[in-house]
Amino acid sequence: MALRDTDEYDMVADVWTAKTDKTTTASYGVGAAPANYGAYYVGGYSGSSYLADCDAFYHAMNAWIAGTAPGFSMADNSLTAMGKKLYAMGGSTTGPVTSARCDEYDPSAATWASKTAATLARNGRGGKSGYNTQKFATGTSGSSKFDAIANSWAAMAAVGYTGGTDVDEMGSASV
Repeated sequence: MALRDTDEYDMVADVWTAKTDKTTTASYGVGAAPANYGAYYVGGYSGSSYLADCDAFYHAMNAWIAGTAPGFSMADNSLTAMGKKLYAMGGSTTGPVTSARCDEYDPSAATWASKTAATLARNGRGGKSGYNTQKFATGTSGSSKFDAIANSWAAMAAVGYTGGTDVDEMGSASV
Protein backbone atom coordinates (compact mmCIF):
# COMPACT_ATOMS: atom_id res chain seq x y z
CA MET A 1 0.00 0.00 0.00
CA ALA A 2 1.41 3.39 -0.98
CA LEU A 3 1.09 6.55 1.09
CA ARG A 4 0.16 9.10 -1.54
CA ASP A 5 -3.57 9.78 -1.14
CA THR A 6 -4.39 13.14 0.42
CA ASP A 7 -7.81 13.65 1.94
CA GLU A 8 -9.27 16.40 4.11
CA TYR A 9 -11.69 15.72 6.94
CA ASP A 10 -14.35 18.31 7.78
CA MET A 11 -15.26 17.73 11.45
CA VAL A 12 -18.42 19.84 11.29
CA ALA A 13 -19.88 18.18 8.18
CA ASP A 14 -18.34 14.78 9.05
CA VAL A 15 -17.14 14.29 5.46
CA TRP A 16 -13.88 13.46 3.71
CA THR A 17 -12.84 15.34 0.55
CA ALA A 18 -10.13 14.14 -1.85
CA LYS A 19 -7.26 16.61 -2.35
CA THR A 20 -4.23 16.69 -4.67
CA ASP A 21 -2.28 13.46 -4.16
CA LYS A 22 1.38 13.37 -3.17
CA THR A 23 3.58 12.60 -6.18
CA THR A 24 6.31 10.68 -4.35
CA THR A 25 5.39 7.42 -2.68
CA ALA A 26 6.35 5.84 0.60
CA SER A 27 4.97 2.53 1.84
CA TYR A 28 5.43 3.44 5.50
CA GLY A 29 7.70 5.15 8.00
CA VAL A 30 7.08 8.78 7.03
CA GLY A 31 7.66 11.44 9.70
CA ALA A 32 4.85 14.03 9.67
CA ALA A 33 4.29 17.36 11.44
CA PRO A 34 2.38 20.61 10.95
CA ALA A 35 4.42 23.81 10.42
CA ASN A 36 4.17 27.13 8.56
CA TYR A 37 0.55 26.54 7.46
CA GLY A 38 1.47 23.22 5.88
CA ALA A 39 1.79 19.57 6.76
CA TYR A 40 5.37 18.34 6.31
CA TYR A 41 6.35 14.78 5.42
CA VAL A 42 9.99 13.71 5.70
CA GLY A 43 11.63 10.42 4.81
CA GLY A 44 9.82 7.10 4.57
CA TYR A 45 10.35 3.68 3.07
CA SER A 46 9.29 2.79 -0.49
CA GLY A 47 9.23 -0.96 0.05
CA SER A 48 12.76 -1.34 -1.31
CA SER A 49 14.67 1.77 -0.19
CA TYR A 50 14.78 4.54 2.41
CA LEU A 51 13.72 7.97 1.14
CA ALA A 52 15.26 11.44 1.43
CA ASP A 53 12.03 13.30 0.64
CA CYS A 54 10.86 16.51 2.27
CA ASP A 55 7.44 17.62 1.04
CA ALA A 56 4.75 19.92 2.40
CA PHE A 57 1.03 19.97 1.67
CA TYR A 58 -0.52 23.43 1.74
CA HIS A 59 -4.27 23.27 2.31
CA ALA A 60 -5.00 26.80 1.03
CA MET A 61 -3.36 26.00 -2.34
CA ASN A 62 -4.41 22.31 -2.43
CA ALA A 63 -0.84 21.61 -3.52
CA TRP A 64 2.26 19.63 -2.57
CA ILE A 65 5.49 21.65 -2.55
CA ALA A 66 8.89 19.96 -2.49
CA GLY A 67 11.13 21.11 0.34
CA THR A 68 14.88 20.73 0.54
CA ALA A 69 15.91 17.08 0.85
CA PRO A 70 17.75 16.33 4.10
CA GLY A 71 20.85 14.95 2.35
CA PHE A 72 20.35 11.45 3.74
CA SER A 73 17.60 8.85 3.65
CA MET A 74 15.50 7.98 6.69
CA ALA A 75 12.38 6.16 7.80
CA ASP A 76 10.45 5.77 11.05
CA ASN A 77 11.74 9.11 12.31
CA SER A 78 9.87 11.31 14.73
CA LEU A 79 9.20 14.63 13.02
CA THR A 80 7.95 17.49 15.15
CA ALA A 81 7.55 21.24 14.92
CA MET A 82 9.14 23.36 17.62
CA GLY A 83 8.89 27.10 17.12
CA LYS A 84 9.14 27.69 13.37
CA LYS A 85 11.44 24.75 12.69
CA LEU A 86 11.06 21.00 12.24
CA TYR A 87 13.14 18.35 13.97
CA ALA A 88 13.69 14.85 12.56
CA MET A 89 14.84 12.54 15.33
CA GLY A 90 15.70 8.88 15.54
CA GLY A 91 14.38 6.34 13.08
CA SER A 92 16.55 4.36 10.68
CA THR A 93 18.87 5.68 8.00
CA THR A 94 20.01 2.32 6.59
CA GLY A 95 18.55 -1.11 7.18
CA PRO A 96 17.19 -2.09 10.58
CA VAL A 97 19.82 -0.07 12.48
CA THR A 98 18.16 2.40 14.85
CA SER A 99 19.54 5.94 14.73
CA ALA A 100 20.25 8.62 17.34
CA ARG A 101 20.35 11.41 14.70
CA CYS A 102 18.75 14.77 15.34
CA ASP A 103 18.40 17.17 12.42
CA GLU A 104 16.71 20.56 12.17
CA TYR A 105 14.85 21.83 9.10
CA ASP A 106 14.14 25.53 8.69
CA PRO A 107 11.31 25.80 6.13
CA SER A 108 11.81 29.56 5.71
CA ALA A 109 15.48 29.20 4.77
CA ALA A 110 15.01 25.73 3.20
CA THR A 111 18.06 24.41 5.06
CA TRP A 112 18.91 21.36 7.15
CA ALA A 113 21.36 21.44 10.09
CA SER A 114 22.71 18.55 12.12
CA LYS A 115 22.03 18.86 15.86
CA THR A 116 23.37 17.04 18.91
CA ALA A 117 22.58 13.32 18.60
CA ALA A 118 20.21 11.77 21.12
CA THR A 119 21.61 9.93 24.12
CA LEU A 120 19.60 6.84 23.13
CA ALA A 121 18.95 5.59 19.61
CA ARG A 122 15.26 5.06 19.01
CA ASN A 123 13.06 3.85 16.22
CA GLY A 124 11.35 7.20 15.76
CA ARG A 125 7.73 7.92 16.48
CA GLY A 126 8.54 8.43 20.13
CA GLY A 127 7.72 11.92 21.09
CA LYS A 128 5.58 14.72 22.28
CA SER A 129 6.66 18.29 21.65
CA GLY A 130 6.15 21.61 23.30
CA TYR A 131 7.41 24.99 22.16
CA ASN A 132 11.13 24.17 22.36
CA THR A 133 11.37 20.71 23.90
CA GLN A 134 10.87 17.25 22.40
CA LYS A 135 10.31 14.50 24.96
CA PHE A 136 10.79 10.82 24.24
CA ALA A 137 9.40 7.92 26.25
CA THR A 138 11.40 4.79 25.56
CA GLY A 139 10.35 2.24 28.15
CA THR A 140 12.31 0.89 31.07
CA SER A 141 15.69 1.75 29.51
CA GLY A 142 15.02 5.45 30.02
CA SER A 143 13.52 8.54 28.49
CA SER A 144 15.07 11.76 27.31
CA LYS A 145 14.19 15.25 26.14
CA PHE A 146 15.73 17.53 23.53
CA ASP A 147 15.94 21.28 24.14
CA ALA A 148 16.07 22.97 20.73
CA ILE A 149 17.34 26.29 22.09
CA ALA A 150 20.24 24.77 24.03
CA ASN A 151 20.78 22.02 21.40
CA SER A 152 21.11 19.46 24.18
CA TRP A 153 19.57 16.26 25.49
CA ALA A 154 18.75 15.48 29.12
CA ALA A 155 17.65 12.26 30.81
CA MET A 156 14.14 11.91 32.19
CA ALA A 157 12.68 9.29 34.51
CA ALA A 158 12.04 5.93 32.83
CA VAL A 159 8.45 5.25 31.83
CA GLY A 160 8.42 2.18 34.08
CA TYR A 161 6.47 -0.33 32.03
CA THR A 162 5.94 -3.65 33.74
CA GLY A 163 6.37 -6.91 31.90
CA GLY A 164 10.13 -6.82 31.38
CA THR A 165 10.38 -5.44 27.83
CA ASP A 166 11.42 -2.03 26.61
CA VAL A 167 9.33 0.00 24.20
CA ASP A 168 11.40 1.60 21.45
CA GLU A 169 8.61 3.44 19.70
CA MET A 170 5.45 5.25 20.64
CA GLY A 171 3.01 7.52 18.83
CA SER A 172 3.88 11.19 18.54
CA ALA A 173 1.79 14.30 19.08
CA SER A 174 2.38 18.02 18.77
CA VAL A 175 1.06 20.67 21.11
